[in-house]
Amino acid sequence: MQELRFIGNNMSSIQQLNPRHYKILEFYLRGWTNKQIADNLNITQCNVSVVTRGQSFQHEVTMRREKLEELSNQSIVSSDQEVTDAIREGTKSAVDRILGCIHSDDENVAIRASTEILDRGGFPKVSKIESKSLSVVMNAEDLVKLKEAMLLDRD
Repeated sequence: MQELRFIGNNMSSIQQLNPRHYKILEFYLRGWTNKQIADNLNITQCNVSVVTRGQSFQHEVTMRREKLEELSNQSIVSSDQEVTDAIREGTKSAVDRILGCIHSDDENVAIRASTEILDRGGFPKVSKIESKSLSVVMNAEDLVKLKEAMLLDRD
């Protein structure tokens, strides 16, 4: 584990990461600031900065981020599939249950289940309307009698 440092205006160059550098890397990937890392490890912010600017460190950060991204993409795909499967299973179970309710001995339960299926299927609601009008079928004889009755009422 070799570490090369140049004092003054020259850049420090870290050739190989040691356990402390890996600890800095862990905190760095968690999004900690240089000050937080320095306080936690009891080192100066300057030391943290030297480590984080090194090519070896940056290379390791890039590799780890790629691995993390790959793992998170895999977990998203697998969790997405699990969610899709759960929705399918839940939907099938719900439909089976509603269909069971349609064949219920209780008429109100059967009507509610049928209405629920029609509503979910996008069918328009059917409402019962009671007509208060009265329709009468009349033939020619009835009209003549009605006319005569109306004439009698006027007199």
